[in-house]
Order: sequence, then structure tokens, then C-alpha cells
Amino acid sequence: MSNPLPVATPAIDNDPEKEPLDLNTRLVLLGAGAVGLLVVFLVGLGIFVMVVNNWNLLNWLE
Repeated sequence: MSNPLPVATPAIDNDPEKEPLDLNTRLVLLGAGAVGLLVVFLVGLGIFVMVVNNWNLLNWLE
């Protein structure tokens, strides 16, 4: 017990000297997140419609 476990440091970087993101970067990240969520929603909606309408995807391959 002479060597205690090291104290875990927080993963969040709390550097007061780091400058915050400017407005353009925030808007780009917000837009990218919105587009990503929209794509996930539309893909899920498409799969849901296919299941509800009982479309057989294997018929498209033949």
C-alpha cells in the first residue's frame, strides 16, 4: 500500500485561457448535427414504412 492509486483527472479540459468557439464554428457544428439527426430520422422512417407495408426487399434483388 505504499503506492496508492493515482487520482483520476477529469476528462473535460477546463483551460480558462482557451478561447471559445466563434459563431461560424458553432453554426457549422449545429448544422452538421441537425443534418445528421435528419438523416437518421429519415432512414428510420423509411425502414418503418417498409416494415408496415410489408415490402419484401428480397424481391428487389431477384
